[in-house]
Amino acid sequence: MGDNNPFYQKSDWEVFYANFPEEILDYLEDEIEFYKGNVGASDIVLDAGCGTGRIMKELEGVVGEIHGIDISEGSVKRCKEILADCPLYVGTITDTPYRDSCFDTVLLSFNLLGNLNYEKEAAIREIKRILKLGGVVLLSVYSENALDIQEKIYRDLLGFDNVSSEGDYTFADTVNGEFISERFNWDKLRELFAGFSLELTENDFTYFGKAVSGVVK
Repeated sequence: MGDNNPFYQKSDWEVFYANFPEEILDYLEDEIEFYKGNVGASDIVLDAGCGTGRIMKELEGVVGEIHGIDISEGSVKRCKEILADCPLYVGTITDTPYRDSCFDTVLLSFNLLGNLNYEKEAAIREIKRILKLGGVVLLSVYSENALDIQEKIYRDLLGFDNVSSEGDYTFADTVNGEFISERFNWDKLRELFAGFSLELTENDFTYFGKAVSGVVK
């Protein structure tokens, strides 16, 4: 999945989010509060898939440092206009420029993990490398109950064609190829985060997760 996918070409996400259904807007607000409640004032944090800085601008000044990485050059450019003092990088979470053990916390927001598809294991390996021992991954993903809301977003808001679902996946056609998004259950997340202590909170169609590296529970 790359920057040529229309899902990642948007540079004005504020306008895009404004058209979301109320249940998604509520979820996005809850996501921010979840992150604020699980970061420390001295933490060095990476927002993976930072977009135009929706989360970064909420955590700037709350944590010690907030960094961002995103595959979309346009989104990162827009983010720099909003957050000029925050370190930003155009790239993928599967292969980052960061040194080993440099972050206290990595954020995986708005089902980023589910949109990585076949690269999600590689992303978690890279996150393990850049996290300090005892560092934390904070994530939000679509749960097994999210099928209807996923299809609504992709069909009605993104305008994708031929939206369909099978098993844990929703598929859609775009001008640049197939878009695939995954839903998760507790067992699948526990398997992905082997070697972490994983705590999950479930709401109507998402999980919020806190995974602590180097600690198994």
